[in-house]
Amino acid sequence: MKTKVCSKCKKLLSEENFCSNRASYTGKSNWCKECHNKAAIEWNRKNKQKLNLKRRIKSKEAQKKCIKHYGGKCAICKTSESKLCVDHINGKKEEGVPESGRDFWFYLIKMNFPPGYRVLCQRCNVLDGALRSHPLLHLSGIDELIQRLNIPC
Repeated sequence: MKTKVCSKCKKLLSEENFCSNRASYTGKSNWCKECHNKAAIEWNRKNKQKLNLKRRIKSKEAQKKCIKHYGGKCAICKTSESKLCVDHINGKKEEGVPESGRDFWFYLIKMNFPPGYRVLCQRCNVLDGALRSHPLLHLSGIDELIQRLNIPC
């Protein structure tokens, strides 16, 4: 079993305790995993605002990319002015698919924009959900009913 000295804590440890690093001639990091993890936790603590801003920006970019891919405007009222979201067509939610938010946007991108989703404005999404859950309404004409209601976004 090969050993190596951590350049941070100076402990002699087996190579299993070091992360892989292709840039290093040994193929292993100079710091042990424990030192690396401690440094990462400390850096994240000191740079929390920067990390949160980066996450928000990435999430917003992913959301815009998904909305653009699925049409860029509400599938029912055709508005692109109101707050838009991506909706499961016919309310079908698959197991393992995040409900909403950042994880949902990244899931859609990772899965190469699977079919079964559409863009809805907030008004049409709320109406669609309420009408689909009503036991006396038939599902086939809900989009047309929402259009006829003509409630401004």
